[in-house]
Amino acid sequence: MQVVREAVAALSAEGLVESRHGAGVFVLDHPTRKISALTADMGNRISQAVNVLEVRMGIEIESAGLAAQRRSPAQEARIQEAFFEFERLLQSGEPTGKADFAFHREIAAATNNPFYVEILDALGDRTIPCDRNSPWYSAEVLSREYLSGLQREHLRVLQAISAGDADAARDAMRAISRVHATATDNAFLANRPATTNVRRPRRRANP
Repeated sequence: MQVVREAVAALSAEGLVESRHGAGVFVLDHPTRKISALTADMGNRISQAVNVLEVRMGIEIESAGLAAQRRSPAQEARIQEAFFEFERLLQSGEPTGKADFAFHREIAAATNNPFYVEILDALGDRTIPCDRNSPWYSAEVLSREYLSGLQREHLRVLQAISAGDADAARDAMRAISRVHATATDNAFLANRPATTNVRRPRRRANP
C-alpha cells in the first residue's frame, strides 16, 4: 500500500490525477497534454543550457589565455585555492558544483577585465553539470570517474596558467568544454522519455 500511495502522490504532484477524500483517485482531463508539456519543458531547459554553455565556454577559453598572461601572484593563488577546494570536496564525497564555478570565476577575475567576471556571474553556475541546480544534473556527472576526469582537466588549465602559456591554457579549457558537452548529451538521453519526440539539442563546433 505504501508503494501505491507514493505512486499516487507522484502522479498528483504532476497534475495527472486527483485524490478526492472518500471518493477515490480520478484521472484528470487530457493527461497526455500535461505529459507533453512536461517533456517539452525538459527539452527547452536543456536546449537553453546548451546555448548558455556555448557562450560561457567561448568566454572562458579566451579568459584562460588572458589569465595566463595577466594574472598576479595573488590571483594565481586564488585559482589554486579553488582547485584544491574542488579536490577536497571530491575526496570527501561532497558536492563540487560551487567549487567548480569558483575555479572558473577566479580565472575570469585573473584576466583583469571586469566584464569577463560580470558575464560569467550573469550566466551563473547552472551551466555546471555537477551542480545540483544544473538542467543536466544527473547521477552520472556526480560519479567519481566523471569528477576525477574533470579535475584532471582543471589541473591542466592551472598548470598552463601558472606557466604563463596562453595557448596551452586555451587548449586545456577547450578540453573542459568537451567534457561538459558529453555530459549534456548523456543527460539529454538519460532524461528523454522513450515515447516523446523531443529532439536532442544541436551543438555547434567548439571555438
